[in-house]
Amino acid sequence: MKGGALAIVIGTLAANTNATATPTPTPTATATPTATPTPTPTANCDTTPLSATPLRPFTLYPIRHDELWVTTDYLGDWSHGHDASGGIDAEYVHAFGDDQRVRVGIGNTFQIGSWARGGSIAVIPALSFRGSVVMDDFFDFYVLAKAGVVLAQSGDAARGGVGFGARAGRLVELELSVDALAALGSPFAPDERWIPGFGVSLGLDLCGAFGGCAAVPRTEETKNFTCDLYQRAYDVCTSLAPTANADLCSAVEKAIDPDRFTPTSDEDSTDAFLRGLAASVTTPGLADAIRARLIAPHQALRAQRATNQETERILQQTKQSPAQHCRYMPYPAELRTALGCDTSPPQCQRVTCTMDASAP
Repeated sequence: MKGGALAIVIGTLAANTNATATPTPTPTATATPTATPTPTPTANCDTTPLSATPLRPFTLYPIRHDELWVTTDYLGDWSHGHDASGGIDAEYVHAFGDDQRVRVGIGNTFQIGSWARGGSIAVIPALSFRGSVVMDDFFDFYVLAKAGVVLAQSGDAARGGVGFGARAGRLVELELSVDALAALGSPFAPDERWIPGFGVSLGLDLCGAFGGCAAVPRTEETKNFTCDLYQRAYDVCTSLAPTANADLCSAVEKAIDPDRFTPTSDEDSTDAFLRGLAASVTTPGLADAIRARLIAPHQALRAQRATNQETERILQQTKQSPAQHCRYMPYPAELRTALGCDTSPPQCQRVTCTMDASAP
């Protein structure tokens, strides 16, 4: 027996583990078959090359670009009264690069205590920059710069500073800074528009403590377009009158015979089956309906599958993979099920596909 005929036998006898059938009552339609084609299917397959999974620059820590810090602050102002205040700060930090050496943040400090404009409650929205100087698997020593605005009922001020910090385990940090405060509006004191200050903070990274912020690389997905053709076969079945269904099922038994319809060099088993189906029906208009509603869509999906496979082969040569691996492998046996020819009398059945990443 020829190789193509053997493929039909395999497709006919072997149960496809990716599909299940749901029976539908025998149709009562009396309309004649129509050759009006359904919209041409489009196997939208994302063949964008996936980025290679980056290696961890530091073995003990996963790659992550987001941090959420909660810190306690001690802020000092060298004004006439040597004021000092405490604060609680929440800050979102984004790390650029997988090594997390350059980080920028935006946060807000809730400040309580006496400062250059007297005792009051203030909020300090601020931006920050951190650049690592020495980093290993556990410790990280870096320089920092920050700038913000002190907003208080007693008056406002701009506050900026530079300093250095240290992280341990990418989890806790200690920072020291030398600050400068500039009065916004009225001066702090007569002829005093700015004063020096300092800051000390101790923080905990909630992302590091509770997880959930690690970068997750995109992995290859599998999409299955096979059931598009099964659905079309089911629609053909439900559109026929009982007499046409009987004619269709008689043609199915002929078309599925590999000795009658053997795939040619440019066909697969489904091509041969559908060709035989169109050649074997006798109901007026049914052959044209099969060509328009089954053969044409199958050829379109098969051509798109070939294009997708060629793209995958090219990517594999450079050790890459596409964002999506798309499957299209219809079987004559399952088309027979969808066309309602597994039962007597004919009963149309929906064939439902599932994803199977291990399948070709």
